[in-house]
Amino acid sequence: MKTHADRVEDVILVLIVLVVGGLAGAASFTHVHDWTMANSPAGTGDWFGWANAAISELLPLA
Repeated sequence: MKTHADRVEDVILVLIVLVVGGLAGAASFTHVHDWTMANSPAGTGDWFGWANAAISELLPLA
């Protein structure tokens, strides 16, 4: 049977993984967006960079 301290430790470890994963995801989305916009024709809407980031990053997850 887990003690209260064990459960708290488990929650903290899960939170750490979620925070690191969230930061990695944000960095990755931003990088793909910035790369897309830097390599797109002038006048391309900013939405296109975010759409490409969402598709490129989330499709492998699906």
